[in-house]
Amino acid sequence: MLLAVVKTPDANAVAVADGVKRALEAIPLPPGYRAEVALDSTRFIRAAVLDTVREAFLAALAVSLVVLVFLGKLNSVFSVILAIPITLSGAILLFGLLGFTYNLISLLALTVAVGIVVDDSIVVAENIDRYRRMGLGLKEAVLKGASEVSVAVAAATLSLLAVFLPISFLPGSSARSSSSSAWAWRRPSR
Repeated sequence: MLLAVVKTPDANAVAVADGVKRALEAIPLPPGYRAEVALDSTRFIRAAVLDTVREAFLAALAVSLVVLVFLGKLNSVFSVILAIPITLSGAILLFGLLGFTYNLISLLALTVAVGIVVDDSIVVAENIDRYRRMGLGLKEAVLKGASEVSVAVAAATLSLLAVFLPISFLPGSSARSSSSSAWAWRRPSR
């Protein structure tokens, strides 16, 4: 007997597959029967998420090296790198509050957003460093340097939102229109 499980457009494919697996483990089957997964499309989703996380760490390392080479200061590297988890945690929090699911489009949007955050952080750090070289104290340089470029940074952030926000309201998953899992109950061959 073959049973196909297809998620609804607003459901999380990985959560559905995990729920089906838990439900199958709880169902007592007659002696001599077993349930096996014939097709589980969530393997590709899980692999895409793991690849994205791995690439994010590699990107953070590459960004660290580039910032260190061009700005030459460890404090600039730390301020730019700290912007990445702060931004991502805010995005993850908003995704949870708004009920968005993660798909390849949203992961791509987060990746692009991280790039813009890093770019904005470098601009702010360089402007602060410019005021430090002019002889201003740390607090005054931070306030003056950050406020001077805040409008440009806000404009870049808002333009990013204007591009990706409408995509986030599209129904279903843009990466896969239907993620299904096929389960087969078979009597073992002898």
